[in-house]
Amino acid sequence: MRVVVDAYGGDNAPFEIIKGAYLASKELGIDITLTGNQSEIERIIKENSFDFKTELLIVDTDDVISMHDEPTTLLKAHNNSSMALAFKELSEGRADAFVSAGSTGAVVSGATLIVKRINGVRRVAIGSIFPTPPKPTLVLDCGANADCTPDFLQQFAIMGNAYMNAVYGIDKPTIGLLNNGAEEHKGSTLYKETHQLLKNMNLNFNYNYLIILVTLPAPTVLPPSLIENSVPSSKAIGAINLTIIETLSPGITISVPAGNSITPVTSVVLK
Repeated sequence: MRVVVDAYGGDNAPFEIIKGAYLASKELGIDITLTGNQSEIERIIKENSFDFKTELLIVDTDDVISMHDEPTTLLKAHNNSSMALAFKELSEGRADAFVSAGSTGAVVSGATLIVKRINGVRRVAIGSIFPTPPKPTLVLDCGANADCTPDFLQQFAIMGNAYMNAVYGIDKPTIGLLNNGAEEHKGSTLYKETHQLLKNMNLNFNYNYLIILVTLPAPTVLPPSLIENSVPSSKAIGAINLTIIETLSPGITISVPAGNSITPVTSVVLK
């Protein structure tokens, strides 16, 4: 397998990106293609003794699309950027997978307009894996679409089902709809219609999920009931957003200290 990596996308690029690519090649035995300024990439590799044992290719360019650029400039003003060239490596069959820690909007634009969608897929979706025990949870969409229809959410469920089956080997992942309550009648017309679509599909659709985002002051020691649903090693949390996925039955509430905020979020979840 060959993975093409945008060496200039993300924080502390290109050093941290090159370092990550080196560690991935070492651990997984995959071939790597790096896109970006070739002389600087080669200098970083030499100075840090990143001895790639697998085949390493470099696609040279000086252009970079930044977090502040309009995403669609990937196709015109920045069509020779490290990200655009990485997408071209994938779309033209010289790589099997693409990685970038750069602009999310530009990644969505490139995936849609350079690599293009699978026939029949109406919208791309960003999937995020949450390390929930005993098995991981996939939540999508996580930011590619500002507005969704029931059909879009239905397709996200199909795409997520295929991903969990192929990547994690889960034969029939449980599918839920993130909503503002676990009951079937909860939510706006969008979520009621989506619930019915998912119920009538040949998928393991179970119920609505309630997702809660809790913003905690620093430092905060979490109560055991919350720790169980977060990353197992997380006990003292700084001023960050901790995401907790919990299936709630009617009448069950979660108490949080005064001054914290709770916000419902809606999407499709698979586990």
